Amino acid sequence: RKDIVVRSESPFLVRALLRRMSPPIYYESRRADFMLYGSGIAMIGEGGADMEIGLREVGVRSSGPGDLLVLNGRPFRGAIEIRYVPKTVGYAGSPTLQVVNKVAVEDYLKGVVPAEIGRLSEEEIEAAKAQAVAARTYAFSKLGQYEEFGYDLESTVKDQIYRGVEGEDPIVSRAIEETRGLVLMRDGRAIDAYYHSNCGGMTEYIERVWPKDPQPYLVPVADDYCSWARSYRWRQTWSRSEIEEDLFAYLDTLVAFPGPGFGRLIDLEIVRRSPSGRVERLEAVTDTGRYAIEGDRIRWALRPPGDGERILPSTLFDLEIERDEGGSIDQVVARGRGNGHGVGMCQTGAIGRARQGFSFDEILLRYYPGTRLGEWR
Repeated sequence: RKDIVVRSESPFLVRALLRRMSPPIYYESRRADFMLYGSGIAMIGEGGADMEIGLREVGVRSSGPGDLLVLNGRPFRGAIEIRYVPKTVGYAGSPTLQVVNKVAVEDYLKGVVPAEIGRLSEEEIEAAKAQAVAARTYAFSKLGQYEEFGYDLESTVKDQIYRGVEGEDPIVSRAIEETRGLVLMRDGRAIDAYYHSNCGGMTEYIERVWPKDPQPYLVPVADDYCSWARSYRWRQTWSRSEIEEDLFAYLDTLVAFPGPGFGRLIDLEIVRRSPSGRVERLEAVTDTGRYAIEGDRIRWALRPPGDGERILPSTLFDLEIERDEGGSIDQVVARGRGNGHGVGMCQTGAIGRARQGFSFDEILLRYYPGTRLGEWR
């Protein structure tokens, strides 16, 4: 970001650093504005007067344990750290301000779990508990992954969606409290607790989706409890020009095309499937060559037309290719099941199981076989 506003109902403490190892400068305020200024951060106080310039890092902490910090209009628990990041430190583009919310894990989960599984009813609280344990396990298993950047988790689908206080829900917060500290473990370590929206009837081996090592607890699990969800079945259609545009845009980032480029799409072939039926290798046949796409990346290559943000719901699909009188592709239709990568816990399946009376531990041990619940220490 280029500009940041922090405010609070109560006075908060600001700790400002001009450079590493320099003595910190302290302020107390109810509002402070921070912005890029030259090669550092400028801090403007509550009355609009410049307080400091050339800062490298700023920490903002509330004065009371229950006080919230409002960051650009959004409330957060814990502390806020703002850092000047030059473009040379692993970030593309111009210098920017990096904002990190330093928050206790249980408070972090309150902003994660509703964003990941939704706001659930009392009847579905066991699914919320299962999601809380899975999200807590994921968080602990990823500690230190971005150590060089000064934080542990991204607040997006790259890790777990985090919305702070505005994303909290009372039933989900209760589920988090009632599972406080619990994680899924194997061999004394927190597991890689991946999860997804809807498995379409069967989860998947992790190594068949991503280039990762096999894990004995991330294996196919049959699931009849997610069929109630709207995402269980789907249909997607492309015209020839739309499917060509999708494929070319994706492959252009990976392949050095010959002189004629991608060419004209002649066929789209499913070459290999995984044990769960997911498409594991897809090949686009054109008049300039044959191009392979594998694993979960297929969802990025076959985006729904007209929306650059969305990807294909899942790789659990069949293809129908309609041709014109000359034999050229006229339309491509994918009919599929599920939503997401298919690894680990199926969230809609967990909700379905909770509705049928399963406890959160029964749900978790079904989706992560061979693991056990333990308390993080």
